[in-house]
Amino acid sequence: MTIQRAGSDTINGATSVVINVAYGRYEFRSDGVSKWSAVATSSNSLPIRTPMDYGAVCDGSTDDRTAIQAWLNAISGAYIGMLPPGKVCTYSQFVIVPSNVTIFAYGATFKARNGANAATGFLLTDLTGGTAAGPSNVAIYGGTWDGNKANRTGPFSYANIYAAGASNVTVQDVISINCTADCFYFGGNSTTTGVSTNVHASNLTGRAAQRNGISLVGVQNFRLDGCLMTGSVTAPGHGIDVEPDDLNTANSDFVISNCNLSGNGGAGIAINPAAIAGAAVNRSMAFGLSANSNGACGFDQYVTTANAAGFRFIGASGAFNTGGTFCNLAADKVP
Repeated sequence: MTIQRAGSDTINGATSVVINVAYGRYEFRSDGVSKWSAVATSSNSLPIRTPMDYGAVCDGSTDDRTAIQAWLNAISGAYIGMLPPGKVCTYSQFVIVPSNVTIFAYGATFKARNGANAATGFLLTDLTGGTAAGPSNVAIYGGTWDGNKANRTGPFSYANIYAAGASNVTVQDVISINCTADCFYFGGNSTTTGVSTNVHASNLTGRAAQRNGISLVGVQNFRLDGCLMTGSVTAPGHGIDVEPDDLNTANSDFVISNCNLSGNGGAGIAINPAAIAGAAVNRSMAFGLSANSNGACGFDQYVTTANAAGFRFIGASGAFNTGGTFCNLAADKVP
């Protein structure tokens, strides 16, 4: 493809430049009069793609769902995905995040559209939403995910960021707000998707969840370092809810640290084996936590027939929780 000058302008002192490699591109800079400097780049030298490269408008109102999915598919294993600061991409239905995807979205927003009455969210799972293993090697840095629950007829089943059976996942500096279900969900099923493994989450904000700020329902080797979870409203309404749904969604080997869990309708953090024998919380701990002004307990380990073996709260504190600060904790679980 030849890019020709206009009039008597010059491009690198000549009349044209040619793109003759796959995914090739030129970047142009004008001197403000008649001279253009052009620098050739390619996917190897600048492996960045935005949703706008695949037809997204990202003006805060256009339905960009098809373009966002095309972008996610295209960057898998090939490019770094980026949504520039100030852009707001809206979407009417969930999108699937495949393996080997890296996204940077600092200062940008992915938002469910007004009146979008299908489940939305970025799903780190298979196309059916959780009957086979999810993706691996996914990293999301920055950005705001807005469930826009006030302008939709929810609640819906998926979190703004939902992982089932995913592995080797990093979620960092992400804000999830106005969530029609959970703000963040990490889990899986050992007989179908497999549990989510080797997940590192840090500096997460969950605000105004319809259910929980974070739900852990089938994780192993999970680490959360730094979070603010506030404003969860509908039961269970916890800041962080750690529980299995059945024998196949046990949580084990996880650490939660440096979190503020305040102003939720339920507990700040609930450790709940759900009375399912064999599905206990194992070899795990939480430290450096603050739980204040929650509608239930600050820190609650439900009294059930299944013991949360090996779990410890360390260095936890709180006040003004309706149900008290520490509930149902054995003596060796109390800070």
